[in-house]
Amino acid sequence: TDVQAWLDATAPNYGWLLKTNEAAGMTTKRFDTHEVADPNLKPRLTVTFQPPVCPGDADGNHSVGVSDIAVVIQNWFVTGSPGTLGDLDGNGARGVSDIAVIIQNWGQDC
Repeated sequence: TDVQAWLDATAPNYGWLLKTNEAAGMTTKRFDTHEVADPNLKPRLTVTFQPPVCPGDADGNHSVGVSDIAVVIQNWFVTGSPGTLGDLDGNGARGVSDIAVIIQNWGQDC
């Protein structure tokens, strides 16, 4: 919220104060500003976006339908990590319960 207000220029940008327990040893951390001369010390903000989960979307096309059933069937006998290759219920296997997840979410776009 703070950063968005700064970007929208609706609030003054005073930054944030990060406070640690200075009574304990070795708790101090230095944060430089964008004005620091050494480019390796300039602060960076990294934003990682996780798209919302779409139950039943086995093929990753953000829609639930026939192609998702095909993924489950193609991987019916494949052993893989739970939640991958058409394992929509996370039990490590591909089967009727995965097709049930697709049917429950049929036609959903996400």
